[in-house]
Amino acid sequence: MATICPQDFTSPLISSKHCGRCYDRVISFPVVVHLISDALLISKSGRQSFQDNMQAGVLEASVQAAYQKLAHLPIAVSEAFPERSTTVLRNAFPEWSAWKRPQSLQAFRIVIYDGKAIKKVARRLKPLRGTKGGLIGGRALVALDWDTNMATTMHGESDGEANEVKHTGSVVQRVNQLFPELKLHVGDRAFCDLVQTKHFTLRIN
Repeated sequence: MATICPQDFTSPLISSKHCGRCYDRVISFPVVVHLISDALLISKSGRQSFQDNMQAGVLEASVQAAYQKLAHLPIAVSEAFPERSTTVLRNAFPEWSAWKRPQSLQAFRIVIYDGKAIKKVARRLKPLRGTKGGLIGGRALVALDWDTNMATTMHGESDGEANEVKHTGSVVQRVNQLFPELKLHVGDRAFCDLVQTKHFTLRIN
């Protein structure tokens, strides 16, 4: 498996500015992607994925090192990687499998916006073990392409108590770069103030 870092991608959507202080040594960027994919789709557990890949010789580091690698992965990388990936996938997406838009919306690219919070965070710090109450992790504002049902771009926020709607402007700007055509922006009532309307009606040249 070749060793690459996010800055090796040639797309303008990903550059060295996304990497921050992260580095690529024993645990390469492709290995990180493989571990996450395995944990979500096969092992159903991060630890199990790490252990299985250690036995298979894919992960040449400890389970603790793998967790630390994920913990220090910059949010900018988490934002840029799916955006770069779905851009490539859409080029290969078969037209026959795209969701069919109503006749009245044929002229629009439909983009759906929603915020998500990471819930049920494990209490790994010893002083917190056994305490009641839930912990909230980070939040994300995600833009979904209705035609392909792909999450095309997102904005991550480490503060789980923050309102992700405040990042609508930056997400819409990236959506406009991905889809320069006429768009129909869809969101729940959290996006229905005049500030967000201004973001949605902004057009790029």
